[in-house]
Amino acid sequence: MGQFSGKAAIGAFVALLSLTSVSRAAETFVVQERTVPDYKMVSATLTTRDMGEARARIGGTLIELRVREGDVVAKGQTLAVIADQKIALEVQARKAQAAALQAERDRAAADLSRVRVVFDKGFYSKARLDQAVATAKSAESALKAAVASQAVVSEQAGQGKILALAAGKVVRASVPAGAVVTAGDVVVVVASNDPVVRIEVPEREARDLKQGDAVRLVGEGGAVDGRPIAARIREIYPEIRNGRVTADLEAKGIASAFVGQRVRVLVAAGERRAIVVPQDFVTTRFGVDYVSLGGKSGALDIPVQRGQPLDVEGVSGGVEILSGLKPGDILLRPDGKLVRL
Repeated sequence: MGQFSGKAAIGAFVALLSLTSVSRAAETFVVQERTVPDYKMVSATLTTRDMGEARARIGGTLIELRVREGDVVAKGQTLAVIADQKIALEVQARKAQAAALQAERDRAAADLSRVRVVFDKGFYSKARLDQAVATAKSAESALKAAVASQAVVSEQAGQGKILALAAGKVVRASVPAGAVVTAGDVVVVVASNDPVVRIEVPEREARDLKQGDAVRLVGEGGAVDGRPIAARIREIYPEIRNGRVTADLEAKGIASAFVGQRVRVLVAAGERRAIVVPQDFVTTRFGVDYVSLGGKSGALDIPVQRGQPLDVEGVSGGVEILSGLKPGDILLRPDGKLVRL
């Protein structure tokens, strides 16, 4: 019975050692050099794909501005109204002219009717009938021309309404009510369609860029809990301006509603070798970063220089270590104690 109890105790001890070794393996990390993207910092602007400029189609006085910066508008919505007193007077003049020509047309039609009756009785010649027909047709044509001219002036008066070209948000409405504007002046600017992040990359660094490439957004409005937001290149414009290539990125996840906000973007411009370790293997005490280095004589907390966060294959939620470690080092998960010497 005692021999059986001893064997059971030895088995339990061996199992405990096995569990301990597995736990320790899960609590360690072997430092390796890995190939990581070589990111370059570029400046970007939060904007939209289209910026619709609502322009004045006629000259006159801006009598009403119905929107302000930040308002959300629908397509076809009236943004402002321009009035020109000369157009209103011209509309009245064309209306009176059309009324006079209509009376002339009615008189010519009545004359033609009487001439036809007399002609049928044989008292008027064919020439007299043809003259009455020509007069009636001329009056009818003059009336049609006057009506068309009145419609043109009325349409010109209706162009005083400035309409939204597309649904979006008003980003500029700087012309105050009462100001005099001319045809072609920009009155309201509307940002429409989906938001994008627009970057400009030097042409020597943009040769390898292609649609769908992964980039990272950092800085104010471009990070969550201090870690960059992953994004992808949506469109690359073929024209080079001032030695720079323009590209649009997806703006999903950007915590900002300000059009024109500056955002920093990390664009991959090649590859390099770097040491990346999991974030939870690094502790910070009094502003200094430490890792717990395992050795034959025990664990030793050593200071390291932390770099940028990097997610690479095999290391999720990693951080680059610039100095303090070399390949082959074994790291221990920190236990929260003070530095051990």
